[in-house]
Amino acid sequence: MYHVLKRSRTMDNTRHMLSLTLTALLSLTATASAVEPAKEILQDVTILIITTSQLVLKDTAGKEHTYDITEKTQLSLDGKACRPLDLKSGLKARVMTKTSADVSAISIDAINKNRLFEYMQEGKIVSAHDQSLVMTADDAKTHSFIITKDTKVSCDGKACKAVELPANTRIRITKDKTDEHILLVIEAIIKNPEF
Repeated sequence: MYHVLKRSRTMDNTRHMLSLTLTALLSLTATASAVEPAKEILQDVTILIITTSQLVLKDTAGKEHTYDITEKTQLSLDGKACRPLDLKSGLKARVMTKTSADVSAISIDAINKNRLFEYMQEGKIVSAHDQSLVMTADDAKTHSFIITKDTKVSCDGKACKAVELPANTRIRITKDKTDEHILLVIEAIIKNPEF
């Protein structure tokens, strides 16, 4: 009788521990799914006014925006680190923020002598699928990239899907700075003469 009671208590303790473990795992899963990282926003702009602490710019639609420059903001001109006052009015730039409502810039990359930003590339499509793209660049080399659910794809300025883009279509891509195999933007032209 004693052995039966002991075995019953052991099984109850095991069930209780399994129940607690399952509850903890479910709680952690719910917390992890509720706190998704914010998607960074990349915007093409023209610099209007820049000071040591603020940037006023015009986006491609002609709308003006003001962003704060903090000690954490990364600045570059033609791919090289620079200071705020090295950037001049009229320069093309790409501004990255954490969200579309954020007024603090994560990075400001401007170009003066270079035609393309450091992490951009032009070429032609070899093949395009939902999650991958193979292209030949202007250097005649073949490059493979990953397309994510956050990759923005456009054809002649209108949103489209990568899988809709035929081989030999001219494209300009923007690579992720932290992983150059991941694409942030694919711009394709079929009817338009230029991007």
